[in-house]
Amino acid sequence: MKRYSNMISIVLATMLWFMLAPVDTTHATGSPAVDIEAKMRELLPDSHYQYIITIPQLPSNLPSDYDSLTVQLQGDNRPFGNCWVKLYFYSNGFVFNTANLGLQVQWFQPVRIAAETIQRGDALSDDMFAVVQRELKTLADPPLEAKTDLHGYEAARTIREGITLTESLVQPEQLIDRGDRVTIVYDNGALHITAQGEAREAGAKGQVIRVRNISTKKTIYAEVQNDQSVKVVR
Repeated sequence: MKRYSNMISIVLATMLWFMLAPVDTTHATGSPAVDIEAKMRELLPDSHYQYIITIPQLPSNLPSDYDSLTVQLQGDNRPFGNCWVKLYFYSNGFVFNTANLGLQVQWFQPVRIAAETIQRGDALSDDMFAVVQRELKTLADPPLEAKTDLHGYEAARTIREGITLTESLVQPEQLIDRGDRVTIVYDNGALHITAQGEAREAGAKGQVIRVRNISTKKTIYAEVQNDQSVKVVR
């Protein structure tokens, strides 16, 4: 029985060691603020973005003599804006102190800002925009990355000067407008037929739209090939 109790004690001690042993810790620099910021940066996504981490005030009871520390996110695990973290301080491989800390994370990304007012339907190009760093938390709509190729895109609605270019403000360039006359192409390899049609809705390259055959008066579905022709899909 005694031997069994000893084995239980050894197992419990081993489990406790694994629970407290440091994993992916930041080694001490002598400054808790520096160590906490370094660890927070490891937790943030996409290191090519710019982050500003602000620690309003360090708790007065934080230890100054430690080997390493670990930072654990609290709440919804989204470290943007005001957030809380839990700190684990290690000495000789074991946790000897913990603390809760509130801090602020600002996340900046290169985005395009309209250098002029762009009208709905205008084709977009790089010279219409300036690239600046902007905090993402202030944007309700995801920004279009500054490196995105604008060729083939147009303004989905009017974009005022100074507005950040976001995903909802762009759409594939509409090659055909409702009411445009187009050439309907039917091609199954063995048979090639063309006819004149009228677009019943606008469409970008590759989009399927409704087209009315002028001769037969029937409406068919066709894929936009360019600004003058569509290809029958069904």
